[in-house]
Amino acid sequence: MRKSETLVQYTKENIRQLIRNNIKRGQGKLLPYMINRFQWTYFPKLKIVPRFPLNIDIEVSSRCNLACDHCFRQYMDIKENQLMDAGTYK
Repeated sequence: MRKSETLVQYTKENIRQLIRNNIKRGQGKLLPYMINRFQWTYFPKLKIVPRFPLNIDIEVSSRCNLACDHCFRQYMDIKENQLMDAGTYK
């Protein structure tokens, strides 16, 4: 079993499947894709910060109704349960 990018996820891909899947994912842009995968894997280990982020996650809502015991949100009124307006998102 090969370890994935995060500490809690694992994959059963062997090396042959990994190479085949990476070629499929990078179809038409294999070199830039492989450079990105190298940066994604090794930049954090080498403590290198790129000029532009490799990935951007945009959270357009903080709404949650799960009320998990370990979550601070249920004990605080932090007024973050609104949707991001379209202008800010754009």
